Amino acid sequence: KRIILIISIIGVAFLTSFTSFNPCEYANNNATYIKDQTLLAFEAKEINLIKYHAYKALSGIEKSKANFKKCGCEPATKSLDRTKTNLKNATKSSSIFDVRTFVHIALKNTYIGLNALENYKEGGDSDYDNQNYSELYKSSSDIVINDIVDLEGNTLLEKIENSTIKFKNSLYEMIETNNCKTALTYVEKNHKLSSKKSIDEKVSPGKRYYYKRIKEITATALKKIGDCK
Repeated sequence: KRIILIISIIGVAFLTSFTSFNPCEYANNNATYIKDQTLLAFEAKEINLIKYHAYKALSGIEKSKANFKKCGCEPATKSLDRTKTNLKNATKSSSIFDVRTFVHIALKNTYIGLNALENYKEGGDSDYDNQNYSELYKSSSDIVINDIVDLEGNTLLEKIENSTIKFKNSLYEMIETNNCKTALTYVEKNHKLSSKKSIDEKVSPGKRYYYKRIKEITATALKKIGDCK
C-alpha cells in the first residue's frame, strides 16, 4: 500500500507539472527543432539532402500547430506559416538555386519566430505584437534581394541586370518604331504581367526580382509614352 501511495503521489506531481508547463516553452522547443532542420537543409550541398531536411522541418511544423496556437504568440505563428510556405516551395523546386533560396528565406523566418517567442509573455502582450512584429518581419521582396546577394554574390544580379538592359533597349526601340497606341498597348501588357509576377510567391525568387526590374522599366516607359493624345 505504501508503494502504491508513493507511485500515486509521483503520478499526481508529474501530471501537475505537465499541466502547468508553459505551452510557449513547448512552442520554443519545436521552433528550435524546425530551425535546426532548416539550417541543415541550407547547409546541405546536394538537392536531395536539402529536401530531406526540409521535409523533416515541415513535419515538425505540422506537429507544432497545437503548441503555437495554445501559446498565442501571433508573430511566431505568422513566421511559422511563412517558413512552411517557403519550405514547401523548396520541396517542389527543381533548381538547386531556387531550393536553397526558398530554404534561406524559411531559415530567416525561423529566427524571427524564435525571437518573437523569447520576447512574448504568455497571455498575450499586445504591445510587443504591435510594436515589434514590423521590426522582426521583413517583406518577402526584401528578403529575396538580400538572399540573391548572399547565395550567389553578384553573379545572378549581373545576369538579371544584363537581361533587363537588353529588354529596356528593345522596348525603347519598339516604342520609337511603332505608333503610340501600339507601343502603349505593348508596354501596358508587359507592365501588368511583371507587376503580377513580381509578387507571385509561386514564381522563383530570382525570377520575382527579374520581374520587379521589368515592372520598374515599363513604369518609366509608360510615363515616356503618355496617354497618346
